[in-house]
Amino acid sequence: MNLISLMSAYFIGVIVLFVLARMILKEADTNLQAEELPGGVIRFGPDQLTKAAMAVFIGGFGGVGVLGTVSALFGGRGLAMSLFCLAVALLLLRFLPGTLVLTKEGLEQHVWLGGPKKIAWNEVQSVSVIKREGRVVIFGTGGRKIQHAKQLPDRDRLLAELRAHCPDKMPGATITVAAGHRDWTVPPPPPKG
Repeated sequence: MNLISLMSAYFIGVIVLFVLARMILKEADTNLQAEELPGGVIRFGPDQLTKAAMAVFIGGFGGVGVLGTVSALFGGRGLAMSLFCLAVALLLLRFLPGTLVLTKEGLEQHVWLGGPKKIAWNEVQSVSVIKREGRVVIFGTGGRKIQHAKQLPDRDRLLAELRAHCPDKMPGATITVAAGHRDWTVPPPPPKG
């Protein structure tokens, strides 16, 4: 392979990765609604185009990592970059936005790699709305955390469901203490910046 075709392949690969990354990181369409399933289950999942972009992006890194590792084992060089690509693929499988599911019992988040994270409604400690990043973070007991990222649809529906199931955990919620003796308002967290 000559240098020009090698540089062309590299340039095209970088452009493809950039386009896929933009597709993965784009905010969910405002018209996209959460999916209502039987039994009162509500599902907040990325759209099909975002899922496909995630699969190709992760598959690209994983494929380069596997092929590079096999090639390095027989050729004797390039192992570090191949292992780096495999590590990136595994990290993406673990940390890309997973589907958020609301049930009668609580919240679940299904990620690509690993078991689902679960927080029962009575275990919700606080809810944080990070408008600048387009995220809603639900903190549960034991340090558990579930996130609704900007790639997931219908943030307003999620906030409405959270207000219905755990109103005293929402930012700016009014808390009643000792059977109505005293009320106070919990202010929202101060803006970071």
